[in-house]
Amino acid sequence: MTSDGVTAAGGNGMAVTGMMEFGFGNSTVGAGGPPLVEVIVVGTLVSVVIVGIVVGNAFVVASVAAYREMRTLTNWMIVSLASADLLVAVAVLPLSGYQVCINSFHYV
Repeated sequence: MTSDGVTAAGGNGMAVTGMMEFGFGNSTVGAGGPPLVEVIVVGTLVSVVIVGIVVGNAFVVASVAAYREMRTLTNWMIVSLASADLLVAVAVLPLSGYQVCINSFHYV
């Protein structure tokens, strides 16, 4: 491996890029990445969507839990979907939003 992170693959002349100095991606804000204004706008929009998903699905779960007459089989299925949405909004969307903001989609 050379000092710039490039390693030659076993004799076929192809070069494989290794880990960069500050992470896996090759696009960071301020170093050839997207403009800061774009990152702020996209980050704000993604954050608003995530907050909306969390609040909306929390209301669904809370309404079924609070009102006894809403505890039907159909509504429990809806609560199941809402809780799955909550998990996605909390565990997956922040990481995906970060990747969208920096225009870097490197899955390791």
